[in-house]
Amino acid sequence: MRFLCLLFLAFTLQQTIAGQSKSFHIDQISPYAKAVPGQIIEARVEGLADSPTMMIDPKDLMIGITQDGNTFEVRPRTARNMFVSKSPEPGPPDFSKMKPLWSIGFVVPKGLHPGEAEVVAIYEGKRSDVAKITIESRPAAPVVGSTSVERVSIGPIASGSSNADMGLRLERGAKAELHVLPLVDPDDPQASVMVSFHQGEVFDAVTQVRHENAAARQMSSGVQFLRDRDYLELVVPAALSAGPAKMAVRIRANGETGESVIMPVLITDASRVAELPAENAPRALVVNPQKIGAGQALMISVDHVRTLKPDPKQAMVMFEQGGVRYLVKPEMNSAVFNPTKDDDSPLLLIARPTRQIIGKAQVRVFSASRGEQGGLSTPTPVEILEEVTPPELTQVAEATDAELMPLRQMYEMQKSAGREFPEFNPGSRYLALRVKGLDMNPQFIRVSLEQDGVHKTLQFGDFSSLSGDLFIVRLPKGFHKGTVTLSVQNEGAEKLSEPAMAKFELSH
Repeated sequence: MRFLCLLFLAFTLQQTIAGQSKSFHIDQISPYAKAVPGQIIEARVEGLADSPTMMIDPKDLMIGITQDGNTFEVRPRTARNMFVSKSPEPGPPDFSKMKPLWSIGFVVPKGLHPGEAEVVAIYEGKRSDVAKITIESRPAAPVVGSTSVERVSIGPIASGSSNADMGLRLERGAKAELHVLPLVDPDDPQASVMVSFHQGEVFDAVTQVRHENAAARQMSSGVQFLRDRDYLELVVPAALSAGPAKMAVRIRANGETGESVIMPVLITDASRVAELPAENAPRALVVNPQKIGAGQALMISVDHVRTLKPDPKQAMVMFEQGGVRYLVKPEMNSAVFNPTKDDDSPLLLIARPTRQIIGKAQVRVFSASRGEQGGLSTPTPVEILEEVTPPELTQVAEATDAELMPLRQMYEMQKSAGREFPEFNPGSRYLALRVKGLDMNPQFIRVSLEQDGVHKTLQFGDFSSLSGDLFIVRLPKGFHKGTVTLSVQNEGAEKLSEPAMAKFELSH
């Protein structure tokens, strides 16, 4: 189904081709403005390209580091776009209050000594302003992230679940990805990420920093654009026992070992589901939105594919209220359109509540093959409304070149590979809608245009991309210079929401 491709593109945009830039600056050095030679850190740059979703190839960038008059030029390993909240607030992400940045990952070169250095980003012959960084002799304690969450968005998400413990669950004897910043150069024999587990005694894990290049993967539902990325692969010691443990992570770089960061983890054992049902049950980490109309899409992020084994494709979603409960098959299950996911990967489900329950309720994820003890997640509160919740339309205009650039780049990539990309046609005109609260499936969105008494409703094939609060649609033929009225509605259980409307001017 094509809508999966549209939404999937929104959170898998890959940096491949660059666009023009006017001015840019380094907003921050991440995870902190200090480093040791051999570490991989990030320069987070604002204003690097005209569109926050434009794709940039790391080969088009350079990082310059100057110390004592000597400049080291370093080719970045990764470049990815991201959104950072200006002032974190609860609830769904508000893209109008977020700052788009490009995170440029690079190795701090050998030859620098302890003391201050200056960092600049170089792109298409232009240089950013100078950012300061402190070179140290011993690595600081790293920043370690918690569980990955899969979602339909290029921006960060707010947890929609009041019960979701975002702590790490690691399967004994299995490979896992651990989110650690900074990482280290995998080709540097003096650098490594050291992980150990403490559970009565100490168990050292095998780790390796890996790199994946950008790729466009053809899938049954469309195209998956994968990012350049560095990540830490961890083999969880098989000698661990199922249950709580402490995990210590430290960095070795430039021949020195830094302080550890220690965090609690839960060790699981999928072969003992009957003995340890709670430890191996699925977790609904994020449920959004928490208030939804009957028949509208609810997004549920599950922490690991393995918790829905033996067949994650058969996962169900349960709604309950008091003694009443019913099951629905997800409209979308990421294990179906991306069957190559490994057991440690997160999973995304999209399901629609019916009218069987109205009011405050609870939602769970259910793996029938495991039964209720080991296959039912803990409940997350939601509220199901009788009426369909409408979107919030703030702006409509003809799409700019910058807004269309990501689609144009994807079109060129697919064209060069001899494939079609119907989401974009260079000969068509497009509109850019700034709208919040749209259904996650464009098949449940209705967009209509009216000019001089002529009324047209867009077809599904006219919807091009949905990314954050930016919705790009194709302008049908027959509209001319002047004022046009646009309305957009969500569709729920056999009814439409109230329309969100706006007028705009066509230039020709």
